Amino acid sequence: MKFNNKSLFFIIFIFFFFMIENTYSGNKIAITLCPYQFLGDNNNQEASWVSNGFPDILSQCFRKYYGNQVRIVDRERVTQHLNEIGLEQAGYTNSEHPLEAGKMFRADFSIYGNIYCPGKKEITITAKIVNVETTEERTVNISGKRKDWYKHLGDSLVNKIYPELLQFNQQRVTQKQIDRIEKIETNEQVITTDDQFQVVFAKSMGANAHFYKGVSHIQRAEWKDAENELRRAIELDPEFARAYVNLGTVYMNLGQYAIARDNFYIALKIYPQSELAYENLGLLAANMKDFNSAALYFKKALNFAPDNFEIKTELGKTYYEKGELDSAKYLFNEILFIDSSYVAAEYYLGLIAKKNNNYSSAETHWLKVIKSDEPYFSMVKKQALLKLGDFWLQTMNNPSQAIPFYEQVKFNCSETMNKNELIKINFLLGINYLNNKKPEKALNLFLEIIDIEPANFQARYYYALSLYGKTDTDRAISQLETICTTAPASSEYFKNAKKLLQKIRGY
Repeated sequence: MKFNNKSLFFIIFIFFFFMIENTYSGNKIAITLCPYQFLGDNNNQEASWVSNGFPDILSQCFRKYYGNQVRIVDRERVTQHLNEIGLEQAGYTNSEHPLEAGKMFRADFSIYGNIYCPGKKEITITAKIVNVETTEERTVNISGKRKDWYKHLGDSLVNKIYPELLQFNQQRVTQKQIDRIEKIETNEQVITTDDQFQVVFAKSMGANAHFYKGVSHIQRAEWKDAENELRRAIELDPEFARAYVNLGTVYMNLGQYAIARDNFYIALKIYPQSELAYENLGLLAANMKDFNSAALYFKKALNFAPDNFEIKTELGKTYYEKGELDSAKYLFNEILFIDSSYVAAEYYLGLIAKKNNNYSSAETHWLKVIKSDEPYFSMVKKQALLKLGDFWLQTMNNPSQAIPFYEQVKFNCSETMNKNELIKINFLLGINYLNNKKPEKALNLFLEIIDIEPANFQARYYYALSLYGKTDTDRAISQLETICTTAPASSEYFKNAKKLLQKIRGY
């Protein structure tokens, strides 16, 4: 075939146009992704292969379908770097460094999450896409059969992640454009290239270190230490939006609500799409019983994180507090339709059923909650056990049915119980054991209350009864004498102690 000069020129033109167009579009939409930070959390040891295989499968699927649009950080780079800083297993099983590692590779986004096997053949995957610049998150969920993981579940997960990734990236690019305009308006130096933007992240690594220390203190309820670390992070990086959010949560726990609100507002000024800031403003409003404002904040948060079950749950709780039971019920059922293992929704559906006097339905919902083995739901499981115990004791007037639920709370959830819950459970169980002539089981329960509240004369009286039931007469007398010398003479337990003393002594 022969080409004249005109044809050859046209072919060369088309070739160069194609190359320029592809290069431009590739640079425009390419996203750098670090998918090596998935946190496998399996109750079934046989499922451990799932978490180990996650990063490779995710990388393969992204390259297969979106190779031009998504750049994957190479495993070799990750392994080498993480070995240098002393982490293990390429970082994706180390829960303490899920975001920081992503910044070290200058990735735009990181992916991590949880793999849960609710049954021998089932698998539920919750993956979080994290903007490593702002640490904002989006959540994607899929469920299916474990045997299909290598067949098509990886493809399904990636096909759900990619649209979210595009939207998230567009949000990120738009925010960069806004930042550039603001810098121009304030006559500050404008950073123009993606590489230069990524260099900016490196200067905040010190801020990151203080941020994660602050988070550790928050997890241990060490509020003052957390405040100091987060303030230091903000000093090093005044535009660290998430540090302001976490500092706000510190002040919220310290009861300094006005300062907490100010920090959430600062975070939103820096990063207007922060669902975390809106979520915490909602929690703050709910703490102050301003449920109308709380609902508005939670709805705003869901605009930026529509699949966030925690925010949906908080909005459902707000509807419940406002008395909008149908709206709450719809929201919790929507959560369960997407993920039937999210038993926090079952707990609140039980509350709604109880409020509607549908006791059998309430019991059914709470029984589903206590069957969950996920550590994430340990707090709501404890509350469901308490509700089931109260249901059988108070509503059904059947103590023998209530006791097993209270025992589960006491012996499985004691580490998460606050003082009032502990005292309540100890009294309920201790008195039941005394009524059933088991004083040896009641003894330590009442003694535990006395250790917490030495002036609790009710617990001291029942402790004396338990000692007397075990024929430990001398120690029983000692406890009764303490009540008679320290309790008000008009109190019920002063009178009861005096009567029991007379009975034991015979005078």
